[in-house]
Amino acid sequence: MTLESPVFLEAIGGDALISYSARQARTILDGLFTKPGVVPASAVGGGLLVSQRGAGANFSVDVAGGLATILGVNVTAQGKYMVRNTATVNVVISAPPGSGTRIDLIYAQVRDKQADGGSNYDWQIAVSNGTVGAGVPPATPNNAISLGNVSVTAGQASVLNSNITDTRPWACAVGGITVCSTTTRPANAPLGMFIYETNTGLVSYSDGLGNWFRLAAGSDARGIIARSEVTANSASWNSVTAVTILTVNALMEAGRRYKICSMFQVGNAGGAQVAGDYMVAQHRVAGTIKSQYPQVSLSAIANLAGNTWQYDTVISDATTGTQTVTVSGTNASGTGTHQILASASNKAWLTVEDIGSLT
Repeated sequence: MTLESPVFLEAIGGDALISYSARQARTILDGLFTKPGVVPASAVGGGLLVSQRGAGANFSVDVAGGLATILGVNVTAQGKYMVRNTATVNVVISAPPGSGTRIDLIYAQVRDKQADGGSNYDWQIAVSNGTVGAGVPPATPNNAISLGNVSVTAGQASVLNSNITDTRPWACAVGGITVCSTTTRPANAPLGMFIYETNTGLVSYSDGLGNWFRLAAGSDARGIIARSEVTANSASWNSVTAVTILTVNALMEAGRRYKICSMFQVGNAGGAQVAGDYMVAQHRVAGTIKSQYPQVSLSAIANLAGNTWQYDTVISDATTGTQTVTVSGTNASGTGTHQILASASNKAWLTVEDIGSLT
């Protein structure tokens, strides 16, 4: 076993200087990052995103600025390199083939003469031309990460964003969550490493022995996701025309169940309510009635006293996206005038609760 000098030691007085190789310094990145790749754009620059030429589409692509870690694989314990691009780099794409389609690979690569036997000490953003008709891009070279694939077809006039597929891997720091899919999980993952699978939407953790265990968050209830309340009387109604009395926007997801709950006090409006009126409250999602709750007016309500309703609806047919959820009031029969009574001390409210997946 060889004990290397700890990084960041500094000799004092007349002691001999302590030197470190670049490989030793790179162990810092090995300790900080469990997975090489692009540091997310929110942190640095544009995340090395490949896009059509900003100055006008032609046969080239732009690669945005950004920061990335790249694993060296030429020699044992070569370690990870940190690379940074501070401005947009333009990469020329070869002319289209005479027939068929090829897929070119845009990649970022470290060139280290000490490790790869070449002649450079730098890194590059480059392109590797694909084979016409292969249907796949070339393999990513050593000491490199893929940034994007560019599809080039015979007769194509220029490279547009629609011809570019984003293939950037995302770096993950120790304690972070690695983004991957069920088929691209990190190999030899350490104990306690977390991953988020883009194709399942689930979070899993490693036992350090090659096994992954999913957290139950994908199916568990997520609690109240939206709430609205009012402190003033609603508009009144006295016919079958519905009046919206409470509204909230909720981000829903197909395949999950939601509980809509409302509580409010129904009272007369200007003394015009009539005992025996058949009142109905409705829960609607995106304008569609999901349930109706009827109640016959009592004589007490017809006089002055309010009547408090708590009204729940469970739905299992939600569609993915932000949905407008409402409570409406209407008369199924009768001509009495009704409204929701509310104040700062007597609020009317509406909640939407995620109560778990359908499976």
